[in-house]
Amino acid sequence: MEKGCKRAQDLMMKYMDGTLQEDEALALSAHVAVCASCKADFKVYDLMTLEFAKAETSFERAPEGFSTAVMSKVLAVPEPKHAAAVQHDRLMRIVWGLFAVLFGAGFLLVQNREAVAEFLSDVPVFGGFVLFVTPAIESFGASMAGISEQVIGGVMIALGFVTEHRFAIFGVFLALAGIFALVVARKAAVSKQKGR
Repeated sequence: MEKGCKRAQDLMMKYMDGTLQEDEALALSAHVAVCASCKADFKVYDLMTLEFAKAETSFERAPEGFSTAVMSKVLAVPEPKHAAAVQHDRLMRIVWGLFAVLFGAGFLLVQNREAVAEFLSDVPVFGGFVLFVTPAIESFGASMAGISEQVIGGVMIALGFVTEHRFAIFGVFLALAGIFALVVARKAAVSKQKGR
């Protein structure tokens, strides 16, 4: 390929890209006028450029408001069924967390009922109430203490961890587990709200 033909090929590429300068167009035109091979190539490139131009203008544009209408329909689609299962799981974590907190607190109160009753009887607001409910608490506490001592005692013995404070440790553990479950559920709810 001659040096002039090589230059003409480069100018034809610039012509197709639409970046051909006026002086370059004159040089290309002069070369194509005297070189039959480059003239044939230029006709092919010129036809290709015209076809590309037709193709670019033949695309139809979407009607006004089309994308807004599509997005509103997408947003109107109900959440998948698995979202209900996620909501159910979150609710169950909250319920079990509250249960563990209340059970742990109740367990601690029953195991330390004498100390709690003594403390509350010294508070003027609760003094009369404590005297009124103490017999019921003693009756309930005695029956619960027997049951809970057998169940918890068996678990603690099986673990090899029998101490003087085994009931308090178990109650604190249950309360902390419940608080942890509530914190996890709350964080999940907050992160879901931020994600929306």
